[in-house]
Amino acid sequence: MKASRVFFKRPWIIIALCVILTGVFGFFITGLGIDNSIRQFLPQKDSSYTRLTQTEDQFGSMIVIGVSLESKKGTVLTPQNIEVVRKITDRVLELPQIEGVDSLTHIDYVCENDGSISASQLIPETYTGSEEDIAQLESRLAEWSEMYNRVIVNDDNTATQMQITVHSMTPKEKAESKITDAERQQKILEQVRQVVVEECKDQPLEYKIYGDPVVAESARKFMISDLCA
Repeated sequence: MKASRVFFKRPWIIIALCVILTGVFGFFITGLGIDNSIRQFLPQKDSSYTRLTQTEDQFGSMIVIGVSLESKKGTVLTPQNIEVVRKITDRVLELPQIEGVDSLTHIDYVCENDGSISASQLIPETYTGSEEDIAQLESRLAEWSEMYNRVIVNDDNTATQMQITVHSMTPKEKAESKITDAERQQKILEQVRQVVVEECKDQPLEYKIYGDPVVAESARKFMISDLCA
């Protein structure tokens, strides 16, 4: 009892201890990171998660950022809109950590060539934006609707979407990385969003961006908002 009285009669000791403890525990906050990637919530020791990673090793990443472009008036299949899709696709393909893009201007088209089946591009290299080229594109989309309808274009051709595949980090890359996978995906998302915003500026198109990285971004914002409230 006497010791406790002596202790509480010296408030500077209490203040000093609080400062020291705050400094010790606060030191580790500098390395604190928030990882809200969807995969963090999956049972990573479960066999289903193992199959997921094995499938990615065999067939490629399953982390996708989607971009939807909808025409403000009429069909999206105009030379102007197609050029926007092409520019977005080409610029995104130049970004690091991007494995590929499936879009109106960058997707396979299987056709007959000299009696054999050949894979070319849906929009060929000879495309010039002429009425004949647009008519050919519409014909190809209608001819193979099972492949393209609701995948690249919607039912009435007023909107198109592209799928951007993001590189999936290996366990070794995660261990050596200085940032979390969620932070990496966030940076990639910001780069993709910047490209879309710049290319859609002053164009007759409305855009939407979606996918796992977008969900993780929203979750991160909600979590930070709750912590700061």
